[in-house]
Amino acid sequence: MKTVLITGATSGFGLSLVEELLQKDYEVVATGRSICSRSKIFASISEDLRARLQLIDLDVNEPSQIAQVKEFFEHKTLDCLVNNAGLGHFGPLEEVTDEAMERLINTNLVGLMKLTRELLPALRTSKGKIVNVSSAFGFMGFPLTSVYCASKFAVEGFTQSLALELKPHGVDVFSVRPGGYRTNFLENAIFEEGLKEDVYLQQVRGLKQFQKKLSSRPNPPDKMEVVHKIVQLIEGNRRKSVTVGKDARLGWFLKRFLPEAVYDSLMQKTASNMMSAVEGSSV
Repeated sequence: MKTVLITGATSGFGLSLVEELLQKDYEVVATGRSICSRSKIFASISEDLRARLQLIDLDVNEPSQIAQVKEFFEHKTLDCLVNNAGLGHFGPLEEVTDEAMERLINTNLVGLMKLTRELLPALRTSKGKIVNVSSAFGFMGFPLTSVYCASKFAVEGFTQSLALELKPHGVDVFSVRPGGYRTNFLENAIFEEGLKEDVYLQQVRGLKQFQKKLSSRPNPPDKMEVVHKIVQLIEGNRRKSVTVGKDARLGWFLKRFLPEAVYDSLMQKTASNMMSAVEGSSV
């Protein structure tokens, strides 16, 4: 029986992935901030499946908790690490505080790297897999997302470099780049606004309106599409990183094949249209 460790397993893709892997007879180690005191989120999982579920408190910003996870796998096989934990923090760079910037970068990138580093001995032993949950914002920029995009662009670079580094040791490394899905990610994201609203107010309102539109779509894309792609990577049915969602795939295609000047013009027009829609509304 193979064992998969999932970070950020208390909601969204992470929680759904826990349920999917248990159904497929994996042993799952689910981690998250204070997850042990929030075990009720797994109440819908049957008792026989929960027998293969282990919960470990893990905030990737806490070295002592990373050390505890490392110690756990010193005497236990680890076949796959799914780095799913992440934060959303959006707004004008001019208004993002040092504390907020460091928290996001540390969670989305530095903590991911530190946890991965500590678990590499176990993964080399099992010739396992690493799946990093990135974002469409890991290959395309968007207004008011500069710090978030920086973290996800870095995850993509980390993934590509580590894949080459670990290939001779039998460890496969992938990224999954989802587009917009209805999870609680955007609802929990922090939007910076207030210090210079006269400069950035319309842009912030535009992004929030865009977020509201995504969250209220009558037929949103099913988040299980992302979960199933991750499972395919874990099971070896795919051999390369994957972009998931119509919006993300379209963005990937345009970014890859359009001339840079044409792509930049298209993205600027998209951003301008978003602002115009807000100016014409009663928001």
